[in-house]
Amino acid sequence: MAPPAHRDDSWREDYRRYETVRREAQTPDPCRLLDWQYLIAFCFETIERRWAKQNPRIAERMKALFQLRLIDDKDVEECSAILDMACERVRQMEALLVKIIRKRLRRLSWKQ
Repeated sequence: MAPPAHRDDSWREDYRRYETVRREAQTPDPCRLLDWQYLIAFCFETIERRWAKQNPRIAERMKALFQLRLIDDKDVEECSAILDMACERVRQMEALLVKIIRKRLRRLSWKQ
């Protein structure tokens, strides 16, 4: 007896989509649980915890960068002009800032 010429595997793709949606519903995103004002305050607190004791000047620059870049939605060139830094340094600081905040948010989601 010859095997069927065409196998219908469309059910597998539907099942994968269903499982993905089900898993996402079971593990809520911590960012969705927080309101924006609390999230912004959380980010400023993260900056304070990370840099205020070691280097207050960096902490102030990070706060200013967070305010300009993520809240006021300025581009890199405007931020570099306001903060009197090179564009590449603004990008590096922004990457570090996002990394630190993301790391702390992950820790927060594990504690819940």
